[in-house]
Amino acid sequence: MSCKNKKNLEVITDFPTKGTILQQFQKYLEKHKKVSDIIDFLSIQNARMICQAEKGVSEQLKDELIEFYQYFMTNFDELTYSARIENWGMEPLVLRMADHFLYERHQQLREQYLAELPISVAMEAKFLCDTLFRIRKYRVFSFFADDDIYTLELKKSIYREELEDAKQELFYLCAKMIASYGVVVVRCIDGKQQEIFGIRTSDTGIWDPVPKEQVLYALNPLSAACIGRKEFFLS
Repeated sequence: MSCKNKKNLEVITDFPTKGTILQQFQKYLEKHKKVSDIIDFLSIQNARMICQAEKGVSEQLKDELIEFYQYFMTNFDELTYSARIENWGMEPLVLRMADHFLYERHQQLREQYLAELPISVAMEAKFLCDTLFRIRKYRVFSFFADDDIYTLELKKSIYREELEDAKQELFYLCAKMIASYGVVVVRCIDGKQQEIFGIRTSDTGIWDPVPKEQVLYALNPLSAACIGRKEFFLS
C-alpha cells in the first residue's frame, strides 16, 4: 500500500463492514465515486486479504472474491486500470487472488468435463489437440462451440511449468468443439507473416479442414452479416 493511500484511508470513517465484498463495494460507491476512492477500497481489501491469506481462505470467501472480481472487471476495469498500475505496478492483491480462484474453479470444471467425455470424442479431440499444439508459432484460436465463442492464445514458446495446463486447456476446447459439432479458426503469427485456417466437425464427429477461401469470406463482417459464422463454416 502506498504512503499516499495510507493518508487517504485515515479519513474513511464510513467504510462498509457488513455483507459480501461486492455488497460493501456497492454501498461504498454511494458516497465515494472517484477513481481515487475506488483505489482506496481496493487498498483496504488488500490489507484484509493479507490477513486472510495467513489464516487460509475459506470457500465462502473465494465465492465472494470471484463475485466481486467479475462485477469489478465488467464495470470498472477500464476506468481504473491506469490508476491500479500506477499505484501498485501490477494488479492489486485482491484482484490477483480472485483471478487465481476463478481459474482454479475453471480447472476443476474442466477436469470434470474431460473425465465424462465419450471415448470417441476424447480420441478425436486428443488427435486435434496434438496436431494444433505441435505448431511452433504464436497461435490464436477462436472456438465456435455450444453457441458461444472461446478464445485461447498460445505463445511459440511456453514455460515448462505452464506447458501441461496450456495443453489441457487446448484439449478441453477441442473437446467442446468436437462434442458440439463446432468450428475453430486458427491464426498463426510469425513476425509480420500471418496464416489463417479453419477446422470444422463433420456430422460423423470427425474434424476436417475448412478451405482457406471459405474462412476468409466468413471472417469478413459483411459476409457474416446475414448468417452466423459457425453455420457458414459448416455449410
